[in-house]
Amino acid sequence: MLISLLLNQSAVYCKLFHFKEAMRCCDDALRLTQKSAEVYYRRSQAATYNRGSSIEQLEAAKRDIDQAISMRPGEEKYKKHKGVLEGVVEAKLQTESKAVDWVVRCALKRLERAQKASGAIELKPEKPLELKILKKYGI
Repeated sequence: MLISLLLNQSAVYCKLFHFKEAMRCCDDALRLTQKSAEVYYRRSQAATYNRGSSIEQLEAAKRDIDQAISMRPGEEKYKKHKGVLEGVVEAKLQTESKAVDWVVRCALKRLERAQKASGAIELKPEKPLELKILKKYGI
């Protein structure tokens, strides 16, 4: 009975766009039982529909929905939600990638201005990701 109450409360919080509270309800429900696929599903929903969720939170939501599907493989709403979640993750990755590209372009413009103003500056990337970004922009 308490699990149902927490799940309903979580659903209401999601409808009110209070996603952190919704996730807290699900976390409380999981402390009581880890045998309810619906709890994992609801927690995944709360993270998915929260536009402020980070990539890490969305990855945790993927694990939650996978857990729910493994517990109840025939449940179509879980599979449908997984598709929605994958779309949200892809959109979030594209948005973050565009933001990183913009920051890199701005930094490269500043670097070019600095090179013109004071002579050549040698650019030495410290991390493989930095090297990959610089190669992407032809540096």
